Amino acid sequence: YDECGGTLYVDWTYTDDCNRTITARKTINVEPAPAAEFEEVENMEITCEEANAFEPGSLSYTNGLTGACEISGSVPGELSGSYDECGGTLEVDWTYTDDCERTITAKKTITVLPAPAAEFEEVENMEITCEEANAFEPGSLSYTNGGTGACEISGSVPGELSGSYDECGGTLEVDWTYTDDCQRTITAKKTITVLPAPAAEFEEVENMEITCEEANSFEPGSLSYTNGGTGVCEISGSVPGELSGSYDECGGTLEVDWT
Repeated sequence: YDECGGTLYVDWTYTDDCNRTITARKTINVEPAPAAEFEEVENMEITCEEANAFEPGSLSYTNGLTGACEISGSVPGELSGSYDECGGTLEVDWTYTDDCERTITAKKTITVLPAPAAEFEEVENMEITCEEANAFEPGSLSYTNGGTGACEISGSVPGELSGSYDECGGTLEVDWTYTDDCQRTITAKKTITVLPAPAAEFEEVENMEITCEEANSFEPGSLSYTNGGTGVCEISGSVPGELSGSYDECGGTLEVDWT
């Protein structure tokens, strides 16, 4: 017999003094040993990164008996299922068929948790000149969750520029937004303070001498000013002068003021 059962016989024989022999036989049917059972398995949760390195492993089975009746050992698991950065489900199936053609199975369900959401790289508020604001580009901002393989969430998104400024300065803002495949949204904001453009300066003026007759027809005229800026940062133009002072046939002093 073995773990699948068998047959045993008991034979008795007796020969008497007259040389007469008698026999008897008993047949013992040995039933199959109980089928083995797998050790208990429990469902579990693992992180996305743990799923990257997950191995199904082997599972032991036994029927708890000894000798020829023992059925014990272990079999490797078969991994199935799928996951990505949003999580998923893996399953491990173990199957064993003994020499008696009896099959036992076990299943373990592994819930893969979503990978951590990505985070934008750090941004800092800043100050720029008015002229720098004229050429300012918001640029792209990188994000990552530090994951690997199927758990990785990384990339970059362009910024959206808002706000306003003029020659007196202002505020610009850049907003970055990213929504991953798990419908998780992250945001970042950068505030850019635009400094006032430099004040304008009048073109250079020089004191002068004129004759008394020239003073009779003297016009103060306009004076140009500029800060050398461009676009909305430009401050330029001209203003008429304001004449003051006095003179007579003995001369005098006139002054022109521009404001």
